[in-house]
Amino acid sequence: YQVFEAGSGIKALEIWQENSAQIDVLLTDIVMPDGISGQDLANSLLELKHDLKVVYTSGYSFDRVGKSIKLVPGFQFVPKPYAPDDLLRAIHACLTVGN
Repeated sequence: YQVFEAGSGIKALEIWQENSAQIDVLLTDIVMPDGISGQDLANSLLELKHDLKVVYTSGYSFDRVGKSIKLVPGFQFVPKPYAPDDLLRAIHACLTVGN
């Protein structure tokens, strides 16, 4: 996989503007700095690319921070800390939905 790294939602939006055609999966922490949550980031990008897959992560339990997030096919949640294999499985699960 090719990875684009951003330290905040604002930086992620900048990277998206330059590379959106190459991005199939968004991996985002639910709680992020600079005023844009991972859910807000995902929702903004999903308006631009409806088939974008999303993997959410957090050090908090999903029950605590993800109550308004619907994990539908193409969306995954991976709790921190996670093993690299767990992340790879979540990404693979997203990418194989509907294929």
